[in-house]
Amino acid sequence: MPDFQDVARRVFEECLEAMTVDGGGGTVQVDGNVLTIQLTGSCTFCPSRRLSAEALVRQMTANIGAGNVIRIFNSQGGELLAETKG
Repeated sequence: MPDFQDVARRVFEECLEAMTVDGGGGTVQVDGNVLTIQLTGSCTFCPSRRLSAEALVRQMTANIGAGNVIRIFNSQGGELLAETKG
């Protein structure tokens, strides 16, 4: 059975494909049940970055389940764009 880290990374890689089309990107870090995503590239200044981050949280939650913490930050300045409390 895949663990949280494996599933989180797989789902993020699937989402990343759509982000890179427009020059965006991101990095992912998993620590226990906390998933932290840093948006990079054109995602950092895109006017829709908060909506994209919220959609990413929904996608991640749907695939990795509740009870985990997901945080999405803008890599430029560290702005918290979306978060679940677990």
